[in-house]
Amino acid sequence: MSPRFRLFRMPARRSAREGRARPPRLPRPPGGLAPPVVLVAVAVLTLSAYGPAASGLAQADVAAEDGTSLSRQRSVFLRAEEALRRRDGPLYRSLRARLAGYPLAPYLDHAEIRQNLATADPGSVHEFLARHGGTPLADSLARDWLRLASDRGDSPEVLRTYRPTSDPDLRCRHLSALLQGGVGDALGEMREVWLVGQRLPDSCASVVDSWRAAGGLTDELVRARVALAMSAGQTELARELSRTLPPGETETITAWIALRADPSALPATDALAEDRADTRRIVVDVLERWARRDPDGAAGAWEILRTRYAFPPEDVASVRVAIARALVRKDDARVLDWLTATDLPPGDGQAHEAAVLSALRLGRWASALEWLQRMPTPMRDSDRWRYWKARALAETGDSAGAGSLFADLAPEWSVYGFLASDRLGREYSLHSVPVSAAPGDLARAEALPGVERARELRVLGRSADARREWARLLREQPAELLPALALVAHHWGWHDQAIATLGRARVYGDLEVRFPLAHRGSVTAHAEANGVDPAWAYGVLRQESAFWADARSPAGAIGLMQLLPSTAREVARRLRVRVEDATLLDSDVNIRLGTAYLGRLRDRLGGHLALATAAYNAGPQRVRSWLPLLQELPTDLWVESVPFPESRSYVQKVLAYTVIYRSRLGLSAERLSDRLPAVRPLPVPAP
Repeated sequence: MSPRFRLFRMPARRSAREGRARPPRLPRPPGGLAPPVVLVAVAVLTLSAYGPAASGLAQADVAAEDGTSLSRQRSVFLRAEEALRRRDGPLYRSLRARLAGYPLAPYLDHAEIRQNLATADPGSVHEFLARHGGTPLADSLARDWLRLASDRGDSPEVLRTYRPTSDPDLRCRHLSALLQGGVGDALGEMREVWLVGQRLPDSCASVVDSWRAAGGLTDELVRARVALAMSAGQTELARELSRTLPPGETETITAWIALRADPSALPATDALAEDRADTRRIVVDVLERWARRDPDGAAGAWEILRTRYAFPPEDVASVRVAIARALVRKDDARVLDWLTATDLPPGDGQAHEAAVLSALRLGRWASALEWLQRMPTPMRDSDRWRYWKARALAETGDSAGAGSLFADLAPEWSVYGFLASDRLGREYSLHSVPVSAAPGDLARAEALPGVERARELRVLGRSADARREWARLLREQPAELLPALALVAHHWGWHDQAIATLGRARVYGDLEVRFPLAHRGSVTAHAEANGVDPAWAYGVLRQESAFWADARSPAGAIGLMQLLPSTAREVARRLRVRVEDATLLDSDVNIRLGTAYLGRLRDRLGGHLALATAAYNAGPQRVRSWLPLLQELPTDLWVESVPFPESRSYVQKVLAYTVIYRSRLGLSAERLSDRLPAVRPLPVPAP
């Protein structure tokens, strides 16, 4: 295979993801039909009333409706699926005729077309796309039909089916059809398709060739894509791309790849001896990566290299900031010297963050205030940095200024708001504001075809399809209808989607919807059995999955408390129970193992709530590496210094959610600050 073709890959079907987790793959037999399932109890749809703002169907009405036509139609639907699967045409058509108006009838039509897509009548395909446009079914069918038409070389059908998309495979198939049709500006969007750090699908190969032949693919664009590939860690792709560049540049990129693996070889390498823009870019990249592993080594190399190359000011600042950020965790006083002597770009938030954190960790409160004042305005005005400004003002004797800032922050349901309330000695402001939705909006929401389909799919246990319906629904509905949709999802007990829908609507005041008490019996019983605060367990569960029971993360974590199978098996052995991956989707099992693991982390980490929370997210060994080296740190400052933004945010959210869930559970109020003793620079035994 030529190098050109190794730059491409076969297209992979993407799975819809929300946040950290994704639904499990559902096996689908030929024809695209989901396997038959036992009907779930209809009572899942009537878990709770909407509340005082709602005037939707009463529970009795829903149950009555469900017990008559809908339940019968479900039975017919499942029989029709089975008949179609067996290719029993007469029986299928007879059953399908009885499902006029049933919400999931389009799923049968979709499956019928997909069963014989290669020989399908184009008219029937486009009639389905027109009738069900804006649904996941139409999206899926359009993608597959376009690919089929493209494989056949049917350019007119590709052009007829194509809709704008970010999918590079579909875009390239469309561009290829345009080229075959002689459209003059067909290659106008190839620059956007090309400039990605991942491999392009094989469908792009011929289009790239045409683009190159027309003079559109320049060496500069190849260099830009090499840089993107290196940033994405796609070193083999970068190597292959470099083969189309002049030989000297190919050798330079080969050296770059080698230095990524061994940055310490940078000062002695001969491959980057010539002072050019591309070699300077590589030196900066390697130094920045080296700094993350060994800031002292990178700093020493910088003193050698900074006189060897004519670095522009922005590169000098970039390297110095990278080294300074790494030195922050070592409580090295050189950080402030490095940054003070650097001509920082005005909008460089990372540099200012490093300076402030270093000053705070070193106890240089006045210096922290100075650096806070230099921060870019939007950053300086965030809750995060207003809290630290208040802390610095308090430490430098300006109690009035500190009190004013703490008072502004105290109403917030965040770690900053709760810690600010602690500083003021105030009770936490946890007054719920129920979601407001007009009766007419609730009726509109309930009547949406997408809502009806999602409801039925949930009853049939087809979670992945229900999520696809809901995700598409939210993209299409006006903002004013989102609160009503959130109430509908909450009413069904679909808590993760209710939470996500309120977030999309930017409505945050309803504690009942945003912080539900689902699985209360399991959470309380297992938390108490493991000596764990049930509010903390709820906080972790809420952050991990938002009550998405069958969630699977890209890393392989499973269920409500997002347990890795290896961790679950280890915990299960200690509990002397047997567990398999599928068992982890059982909510009670998942909660039992998750709370046991929480208790174990807490015990191993000296009972420290913040350290144990960080360990649940990032692993105990990594948390050990984050402990201060020289002196103890206040926990709020230790959390603020966690080097990974995702982990820092995780810990702060779980701590805040723990406060909220103590209120939701009716437990005695506890000051968050009282539960967060200083973090000591003592080694902690690994679990």
